[in-house]
Amino acid sequence: MKTIKIIRMSLHPDEFSAADIPRLRGFLAGYFPQYKEIHNHLANGGFRLVYPELQFKFIEGKPCIVGFASGFKIITEIFNHLGFIEISHRKIYLHEKSVQIKEEFIGESKEYLSYRFETPWMALNQKNYKTFIESNLYDREQKLNRILWGNLRALAHAFNYWIEDQDTLKVNGHFKMHKSNFKGNTMLTFKGEFITNFFIPDFLGLGKQVARGFGTVKKIKEI
Repeated sequence: MKTIKIIRMSLHPDEFSAADIPRLRGFLAGYFPQYKEIHNHLANGGFRLVYPELQFKFIEGKPCIVGFASGFKIITEIFNHLGFIEISHRKIYLHEKSVQIKEEFIGESKEYLSYRFETPWMALNQKNYKTFIESNLYDREQKLNRILWGNLRALAHAFNYWIEDQDTLKVNGHFKMHKSNFKGNTMLTFKGEFITNFFIPDFLGLGKQVARGFGTVKKIKEI
């Protein structure tokens, strides 16, 4: 395993809701156009196909931005220079905001750890959606576990962590289907908990659309 630094900035006005997260991201993309990490668009009209250094979320009742690597500088600048947000014809003044920096582990663990999806997990794409719907309950669960296993490999790759023997990476979860709104469409997502022998930093995302807040994970504290 290795240690990485994660920065999280939270905004505290009560006027925000989960539906405002895409609007918050859009506002900041316009306010700080020099940072492609906010919107992940390239000048040629394409997209940055990387694990996002900035992830916009609504967790614990607050909008927040989680970042690492180049996200540190961007979040620091947002924290120091942003005094208001204007979304949906509303101007919201940021009288209170906070930032937290933590060191987290990522990588293989000798013991199994328990995690929960704090926000819906977008696991499926158009290709595997049809086969998933047509599968029985057992096959659905196995498929989701395989997808999550792949998500963990992708996360490890994003942080330059090499899993020497990928067969030793284990994951087993229990998930419930959930419906989420995404760009005006209803998408099949999942909520639930899982165990794995892999350290995942709190509040990072797994799966698709993590920059928009999907798939946010948090470790379940042992009692």
